[in-house]
Amino acid sequence: MMNTGFTIWFTGLSGSGKSTLSEVIEQHMKALGRNVEVLDGDIVRTHLSKGLGFSREDRDTNIKRIGFVCNLLTRNGVICISAAIAPYRDARDWGVDDPYEEPLHPELIVETDKETVEESVARIFAKLTQLGYLEAEDDHEDESKVVVDRLAALGYL
Repeated sequence: MMNTGFTIWFTGLSGSGKSTLSEVIEQHMKALGRNVEVLDGDIVRTHLSKGLGFSREDRDTNIKRIGFVCNLLTRNGVICISAAIAPYRDARDWGVDDPYEEPLHPELIVETDKETVEESVARIFAKLTQLGYLEAEDDHEDESKVVVDRLAALGYL
């Protein structure tokens, strides 16, 4: 499953840290050699959803478009990170003064007001490992040891 695409969907109020977490996770994933794309709600709205307003219907349309793009990318092995407010449950389930409805059954809650970015990222990576989307750190250490031992046996080290 290590080259399988998947989507990380951050939802939360404006200014809650979605974009910050997305950028840090994107950097970590790229360091692991993974293909990754961040779909920031504001950027998508500027390019893919230009002309949409902020009514419930327009917000739902924007979220559905992000979900559609995530689906296209993930089925081609790309990790997608969505950082969009997605204020309504029914839009999230499909993939400004309005209320924010918390998800009913999130796989992970990251409390950015109580955790550092590093703590939040560590929890997210632990969850992705638990779900089988990432290899456990130990697996990488074992692989590194095998490579080092092999290079030493061949006289390169």
